[in-house]
Amino acid sequence: MHKRSQHAFSLAEQMLTLALISIACGIALPSLSAAVQKNQSEALRDRLQASLHAARTYAVLHRRPVEICASQNGKQCSSNWDEGWMTRLSKSPNNLIERHQILQPTQLDWQGFGANIRFLANGTSPASNGRFYQCQAGAVFWQLIINRQGRVRAGSRAENQALSSKCP
Repeated sequence: MHKRSQHAFSLAEQMLTLALISIACGIALPSLSAAVQKNQSEALRDRLQASLHAARTYAVLHRRPVEICASQNGKQCSSNWDEGWMTRLSKSPNNLIERHQILQPTQLDWQGFGANIRFLANGTSPASNGRFYQCQAGAVFWQLIINRQGRVRAGSRAENQALSSKCP
């Protein structure tokens, strides 16, 4: 007769493996959560910057003033940028060019002379210069600065630190 031997893990080995896996997950999950939040914030910045560039380009190519404003529903302007924005022709508010809706909870702030950003037919934004910024952990994580010529640029670290007093 053949003698068969079984090969398996003991209960102690399984418990030790499970303990090591749970410790590794406990260490990795906070880092993963921070990385996901950072990526979402950077994606929002990139999408906003692309919308601003597209609005300016549309104004120049079609020789018509274009405005971007905060909007919750894509029909009316509001002052809350946290839920999204829309791009439309300035003199024809019913002519929507683009709408972007923010699905995850965020805090996006605009600091400028007016509530809307307006690009004229020559690409300038004389009355709409200002900055968008997003706070995380009591400091400015990123900002986009719009100058009177309508150009959009990212803020430097020094500019972000100088603006951090605006963050709660």
